[in-house]
Amino acid sequence: MRFNFLSIEPHSFDEIRLEIGEALDNTPDLIDFMKTHHDYLEESISVLMDPKASVSDKQEHLSRFLILLDMHGHAEEETLYRRLISDDKKVARIEGLGAQDEHDIAYLMGDELIALDFTNTWNDQIESKAKVLATMVQNHILEEESVMFKIANKQLNAIDFDTLSKEYVIKCAMYLDADLTPPSNIADISVTTRNYREF
Repeated sequence: MRFNFLSIEPHSFDEIRLEIGEALDNTPDLIDFMKTHHDYLEESISVLMDPKASVSDKQEHLSRFLILLDMHGHAEEETLYRRLISDDKKVARIEGLGAQDEHDIAYLMGDELIALDFTNTWNDQIESKAKVLATMVQNHILEEESVMFKIANKQLNAIDFDTLSKEYVIKCAMYLDADLTPPSNIADISVTTRNYREF
């Protein structure tokens, strides 16, 4: 049973940055750290899927959600997914490739929401698209935690996990910093642009 994230105050970006900073000094368990980031996404998913949530709360959480999705998603792709895609077992490769495809779809939906100017307006189209994205990512998280992480535990050794964990933390720090630093040109804002600017 999942935790009820509506009953708690979501973690702020300052708290998340602090946690990542601490992880840079003390390498965390990769799977546990990724699950923590899943929980941060779930905090916003709960609001986006709540029919009683206010428009301003949904706008705020969609902004937060897209930043966390960009940070976690790209860092995950460049570490765990890349390792699984190169594995000698087909089941690991298929899981990694499928998860990458799901991320690509999520980034495209994020770009569509940004293009609809969700921070300044809110309508049925935006709410529907945000809910579909939240549902898709929630299902993706469940798949990762119930299938992918088990495959990773079978296929990766302790050295793999330690190396990937260090890389994941560094990439999270870089992506979060990039996402929270305003671009010099507002037209540059896009969830998928960093897909081509890998750290």
